[in-house]
Amino acid sequence: MEEARSADGTTITYDVWGSGPLVVIVGGAFNDRNTWAELAQEFAAQGFRAASYDRRGRGDSGDSRPYAVEAEIEDIAAVIEAAGSEGPVFAHGVSSGGALVLRALDAGVSVTRASILEVPYRIE
Repeated sequence: MEEARSADGTTITYDVWGSGPLVVIVGGAFNDRNTWAELAQEFAAQGFRAASYDRRGRGDSGDSRPYAVEAEIEDIAAVIEAAGSEGPVFAHGVSSGGALVLRALDAGVSVTRASILEVPYRIE
C-alpha cells in the first residue's frame, strides 16, 4: 500500500503494479482498491504501471467534509502524480468512477486516454 496526498491534505491509499505508462483504475461507489487488483495486475502483465486506489472515505483512504466531486478529481490527480509514469497516463473508470474520470478529463487532469464502463447516467 502506498499513499498520495490530495490537494486538501487527505491521504489517498493505492496499490501499484508493473512499469510503463500509468493506468489509474477508478472504481465505483462500493469498491475499494482490492476490487480492481486483478485487472491492475493484468495491465501490469501487458507492460503498464497500474494503480488501483481507495476513493476518499473508503478502505484505507482518509475523508473530508463536506463531500465535493472536485475533491475526488483532485484525488485522481494526486494518485497520478504519486504513482508516476513512463509515458502517457491512462484512466479506466467503472460506474461512478467512470463519471469521475469524465469529470477529471473535463477539468484538465493529465490523462491521455480513458475507458469508461457503466456510468450511471440516465438519459431521458
